[in-house]
Amino acid sequence: MMHFVESKNIYDIYREIKSPINLFVGAGISVPEPSCLPLTLGIAKSILRMDWFGGDERFPVEDDNLIQRIAKKVRMEHLLSIYHKWRGHDPGNLITQFGEARPNYYHKKIAQLVKEEIVQRIFTTNFDLCLEKAFRDEEIPFQQIIDREDYLNPDKNKIQIVKLHGSVVLSEGKYFTKGLITTLESISREIPVWKASCLSKNIEENGLVCIGYSGNDSFDINPVLRAGRNSKIAWVFRRQPDPEDYREAIQTLEMSPKSQAIVSDIPTFLGEKQKLKMPENDFAFKPVVNLSERFHPSIVLGKILEESGEYEEAKEYYLNVITLSTGSNYWMVEILDLQRSWAVCYYETGDYDKTLELLSVGQMMLLDYKKRVSEKKGGILPAEKMLILEEELLYGEEFMVTYKMLNNMEKVQSMEKTLFKTLNELEKLSGPQTTHRSRLLFNSISVDFHLVETLGKTDFVEAKEYLENSLEMKKEIGDLIGTILVLGKLSIINLYLGDIPAAQDVLLKCIVTIRKANTYVATDFPQKIKSILSVVFFQHFTAGYCPVNTRVRWDTIDKKLMQKFENSLNDLLFNIPVENLDRKGFIEFIERESDLNHILRSIRNSVLRKDNLLKDEVDEFVRKYGISVITPDDKILQYRAVLEIMNPEDTNGYYATKYGQWEAIGSQYEKAGDYFQAAASYQNALDGAENMMIDIMFTQVVKDHGIEYLKQAIDRVSSKIGMSGM
Repeated sequence: MMHFVESKNIYDIYREIKSPINLFVGAGISVPEPSCLPLTLGIAKSILRMDWFGGDERFPVEDDNLIQRIAKKVRMEHLLSIYHKWRGHDPGNLITQFGEARPNYYHKKIAQLVKEEIVQRIFTTNFDLCLEKAFRDEEIPFQQIIDREDYLNPDKNKIQIVKLHGSVVLSEGKYFTKGLITTLESISREIPVWKASCLSKNIEENGLVCIGYSGNDSFDINPVLRAGRNSKIAWVFRRQPDPEDYREAIQTLEMSPKSQAIVSDIPTFLGEKQKLKMPENDFAFKPVVNLSERFHPSIVLGKILEESGEYEEAKEYYLNVITLSTGSNYWMVEILDLQRSWAVCYYETGDYDKTLELLSVGQMMLLDYKKRVSEKKGGILPAEKMLILEEELLYGEEFMVTYKMLNNMEKVQSMEKTLFKTLNELEKLSGPQTTHRSRLLFNSISVDFHLVETLGKTDFVEAKEYLENSLEMKKEIGDLIGTILVLGKLSIINLYLGDIPAAQDVLLKCIVTIRKANTYVATDFPQKIKSILSVVFFQHFTAGYCPVNTRVRWDTIDKKLMQKFENSLNDLLFNIPVENLDRKGFIEFIERESDLNHILRSIRNSVLRKDNLLKDEVDEFVRKYGISVITPDDKILQYRAVLEIMNPEDTNGYYATKYGQWEAIGSQYEKAGDYFQAAASYQNALDGAENMMIDIMFTQVVKDHGIEYLKQAIDRVSSKIGMSGM
C-alpha cells in the first residue's frame, strides 16, 4: 500500500538527494492564468464546438454533459488521431497555437529554482513554450532537447529542457512544431533509445520530481521510470489520488522502494503559498480549416461520437448534418463518408435492416458519381478512380459484415471475393494499401467466426494466418485500436485450436495494450476480453487440480463462484503493473494470490460434492494407486504451502518448486489414466523448467534433459487423451 507524505516541499527533496534535481512537469502547470492552456476536457470542448473551423456551415456539439462523457472516455491523442485521419489534417496546426501562451507563476517559480541551483534539468511532455519564455525573462541560458541531434550535441553551459513529446518552436517570428507525439499512432511506438537513455541516466544520478503530470504515458515514459528499481522519484499530487485515475503513476512509485508520493498543492510544494487564478473562459482553438477546402468538418465530430461509443447521439448528429448540409459545398466523397458513418451507427446498435437501407442510399450515390466522372470529357482521372475504389471497398465491407449478422452467408462469400479483387485493383493503381488490407483481412475473419457459430466449420489455421498478417500491418501503421481488436479475435482462434497457452499469451497482450492505450476501444469489447480471459485461466487452474477423470466445466459451476473468480481476476488485471502481464508473470501472481486460490479450491471441491460416483470410487483409487485422496491434492497443497512461505523475491526457487511438484503431480494423473490433466500438469512443470536459471547443480545439460523429458511426456499423454473416458 502506497504511503502518502503531506509535509514535504522541493527544498526538502533537494536536501535528501544532496544535489540539484531533475523536474518533470506535465500539462497541469500550464492551466492557470495567464497561460490558460487546456487539458483533455478543454481540447474536447474546442474541437466539438468547431472553434477550429472557419466556415459558415457549422454543426457543433454543445451539450456539456455529452462533452464531459467523451473527455472521460477518450484521451487527447485519440481526439487528435480522429482529426488527423480526416483526410490527413495535421494536428500540429492546432498545437502551434500553444506557442502563444504566456508563462504563469509555476513557470516563473521553476525559473527561480533553476537560478537557485535547486533544479538542474527539466523533462516535460508539454508542447508550449512557457518555460522557455520564463527562462528568457530571467536571462537563463537554455537548450531545447527535442530530437536525437539535440541530445548528441549538448551545450553544458545551458540548462536542458527535454521535450519528450516534441514542441512548438519559434523560427523567424512564426510558430512551427517539431517532433510532435500527439496521436494514438505516435504514442504507440517504443521510446527512442536516446530519450530512454537521457531520462534513465539522469533519474539514476539525481532523482526526479513530477508535478502536474498524470503518468498515463504507458508506451514510452512509464517503462523507463519503472526500469530503475532504485530510482528516487517523488510524485506530487494535488489531493489524495483516485486509484483509478492515477493507477499507472501509483504503480510506478510502488515499483521503486526509494520513491515517495507527496500530497500537496503545487505552489506550497514549490516553496510558497499562492492562490492561482484559473481561466474564466473556455480555451478555443483559432480556425485552421476553411469551407473553401471542400472537406466536410462534421465528419470529425461524428467520428468522435462514434469512437467514444455515443452511437445514439452520433445517429442524431449525422441525421441533422445530412438533412441540413448543403452537399454541393463539399467533395462527393465527403458526403459518401457521412452517409456510411451514419449507417455504421445503426450497425453498432444492432439495427441491421436500417444499416442496409442507409448503405444502399450511399451506394446509389457512389454509382451515380462513378457514372458522371466516367462520362465527362477526358474520362475518369487516376485520382478519381482511386477515390471510387476506396469508397467501393469501404461500403463493400460494411455490406459484408451486415449481411453476416443477417445470416445471408451466400451474399457474404461472394462479396468477400469481390472486395479482394477491388483491393488488388487499388494497389495496382496506387501501391500497397496497408490500412485497407489489414481491415479487410480482419473483417473477413469476423465473417469466418460467424460461420463457426452458424455452420460449425471453418479453417482455423488459415483464419489465424489472416489475423497474424492483419496484426503485423496494424502495428506497422500504428493502428492501436485495430491492434487491440485483432489481438482479441486471435486469442479466440487459439482457443478454438485448443492452444490454451497461446490464447492466454495473446489475451494478456490485448489487455496490456488496452491498459496502455487508456482510451475507449469499442462497445463492451474489454468486458468480452475479460470474460474470455476468465475462461482460459479458469481452465488452466482447474486442469491439473481436479479429481481424476473429472473436468470442471466453466458453464456448469455455481454462478456466485463464477462471479467471484471473474472479479478477482479482473482486480489482478488492473492492479498489477503491465510489466507483469505476460503469461509467466500473471500465472505467478495468480498462484500467489490467496483469495483467488480460495475461490478455485471451492470450485474444485464442489465437483466432489456434486458427483456421487466419484465418492464410490475413492476406496478403489486409494487401493490401486496409493493416492491418499482421489485428486493429487496432497501434492498440490504441499506446493501451495511452499509458495506461501517462499520469499517473493526468490523467483528461481518458485520455478524450481513448480518444476518438481508439477512433474510429480503429472505422473500421478498419468498413472491413474487421466491423460488430459496429466498433460496440463506436465505443461506447468515445463513452464517451471524453462524459466529456471542455470547454476552449479541445475546445469544446462540437466535443464535441456528435463525440458526434453517433459515435452515427450506431454506428447505421450496428449496422444492418449480421449482414451480415459472423458
